Amino acid sequence: MNLTVSLILGSSILVAAVILAVRLGWLHPRFLPFVCLVFVGVIAEVFNSYMVLSGNANIIVINIYSLFEAGLIAWQFDRWGLFGKNKLVLPTILGIMILVWVSENFIWGSFSDFNSIFIVACAYPIVIASIAMINSLLSDDRQRLNRNPIFVICIAFIFYFTYTVLVETFWFYGFDESPVFAARIYNIFFYVNFLTNILYAVAALWIPRKPNYILPY
Repeated sequence: MNLTVSLILGSSILVAAVILAVRLGWLHPRFLPFVCLVFVGVIAEVFNSYMVLSGNANIIVINIYSLFEAGLIAWQFDRWGLFGKNKLVLPTILGIMILVWVSENFIWGSFSDFNSIFIVACAYPIVIASIAMINSLLSDDRQRLNRNPIFVICIAFIFYFTYTVLVETFWFYGFDESPVFAARIYNIFFYVNFLTNILYAVAALWIPRKPNYILPY
């Protein structure tokens, strides 16, 4: 794929970031982790583009971003009430994430290698959690999927992280040894990322305003 095209597809996260920036003062606080996820994604994309254009490897950027991404998504599911009222679930999940990430990058492997184990270990639960969240929306008669940002974000998670698992699986089994096949797999990934960013932008438009509380005099 042409380098310019890949950078343009990657920078599509800016669409959602601009929408969120414009609406920032009115967004419902339940979506704060998603807002942070988009803005962190923009920062990561800036560093990623700089590293690629300067001819350097972007592995370190991806490894650092993967930790922030997984943590923010876990926080978002907690904000949506997926973990119930148990306050220990989120800290436990975050603790396990950090432990696996540190172990892979500094004990099992190297910080200059892709942390594939961590990515796959997080991708599976995110897909399952997204499906559970959608099932929760479907079982609630009061919830309408029409223009529902939670539904759109979960669909984006399922789409993106399912393909992520497939890519990492190909990597594990050595399919990357075929340059042509590997190039096609990663070219598709750019379009998957682009569609995910567009879904983020749609969800950003549909996030409700924060409630207005009328204080007594």
